[in-house]
Amino acid sequence: MKKLSLALLTLLVGVLAYEIKHPEERFEKVANKCLPATVEITIDYTIPDLFTGHQRNAVITGSGVFITPDGYILTCAHLFTLPYEHSKLANITLYSGEIVAGEIIAISEEDDLALLRAPFVKNGKYVQLADPRKLKVGQELIAIGSPLGLSFTVTHGIISALYRDISDNYNVNQHDVFMNPGNSGGPVLNLKGELVGINSFIISTTPFFPTFSGLGFSVQSGQCLEFLVKQGETINPYRRYKWLQMLANVKKYMHTKLAHSKLM
Repeated sequence: MKKLSLALLTLLVGVLAYEIKHPEERFEKVANKCLPATVEITIDYTIPDLFTGHQRNAVITGSGVFITPDGYILTCAHLFTLPYEHSKLANITLYSGEIVAGEIIAISEEDDLALLRAPFVKNGKYVQLADPRKLKVGQELIAIGSPLGLSFTVTHGIISALYRDISDNYNVNQHDVFMNPGNSGGPVLNLKGELVGINSFIISTTPFFPTFSGLGFSVQSGQCLEFLVKQGETINPYRRYKWLQMLANVKKYMHTKLAHSKLM
């Protein structure tokens, strides 16, 4: 028994030493695991041309992430809340390159979160939410998104601060993971591949064309979970049963109690 314990301890020390010596492989593992769960989102808008006054088509690009194996996608709301007419479906580009239609299930401007569903996607790739109580300043992160239209870009950094009271409606986590327009709605992940937050906005010194200044902000995982609980009331009874199962699994995984709601 002592020999077995010593062998296990030696193996553990060896694994830790290898990870310290090769830290880049930790990022590779998370990227390989989570890239197939990430999507690029485009929405077709009709906007007035500033020069002619005529209506013209414009495309807004953002990102999102699968949170269930049957096609539910979490992203940010502001992709869909510009004061112009937009299509009722979003174009979802999968990591495989396939493009599918995404149905808009729910939007919460207060949370800057939106829920989409790509009903015919059954690839089973998705991420689980991180326990917000275990987030610490200095923890390493990666983000995946489509900054400036460069699809499925991976960047990394750390949590800079927790629960910044910057938005009027919700608290956000601050990080220094590189973000640019197109990252909105994409996942921020810890090195276990868990969803720490949804990228929401940056503070930039160049307001007319925002570029990253080291100040990125994401809607944290606890608020994402509360949003998902609320959205259960909008889902038809057949889907609601599966939704309850999904939320129960998330609840069990996070070891946290959900707020009281009609859904539960």
